[in-house]
Amino acid sequence: MSPVLSSPVLPSAPAITPNYMALLCDPEFKNVIKSLVIALANEDIDFRESLKDVFDYHMATSELRVLKRLSVVETDLGHNDLADLDIEEEHKPTIPEQIKELSYRIEQPLNKTTKEEITEFYIPHTTLDLKACALAEHLQRDVKLRNNEVFMNSREIINYLRTAIPEELRLKDITNPRQAKKDILERAVKMFPTIVCIVKNKSGNMVTGIALTLSAKRMYTDTC
Repeated sequence: MSPVLSSPVLPSAPAITPNYMALLCDPEFKNVIKSLVIALANEDIDFRESLKDVFDYHMATSELRVLKRLSVVETDLGHNDLADLDIEEEHKPTIPEQIKELSYRIEQPLNKTTKEEITEFYIPHTTLDLKACALAEHLQRDVKLRNNEVFMNSREIINYLRTAIPEELRLKDITNPRQAKKDILERAVKMFPTIVCIVKNKSGNMVTGIALTLSAKRMYTDTC
């Protein structure tokens, strides 16, 4: 039998008689009651717990679905601690992630003078370059063929970037691991377009991993 949420049991209150009603209309009496409630809430643990039980019950059973709405807002803002437990799983972009993406797109046309061209003789020099190189090399050398593909899913990529990549390049104290992973994958594809490619879901709006390109896979299978 599934548990049923029940209303907290509070001390029974006396019936409101006409005399009580008259007192409740008295401003001085109402002020006394308010002061008493505040004093009890500050000093009496049992009374404070009773108030908390009543509040929690009404929040959980409210027709306004306050807790559900708060959870949705926290998730959209990227502050949902429960969602962070599975940061490697793909998700609907949070509002901060969407803002960052839009800012990047807006800045690109305005920043033509610093547009970088990756050539055959490009030398990796930034931390992002080195992480992308390490990931591409790991995919080529260490990842086994599965389902006729050589690929890493999101969970495997995050795990590699946190534990297996050279220690000086590992993701540490990163506030947004999803964005860091996205930046590294895009850099890897930009640097090695003939070797690695980004894998997306069927709708094409969500990145699910990274894989060897068809030509690179042919070379991979020939050497196995």
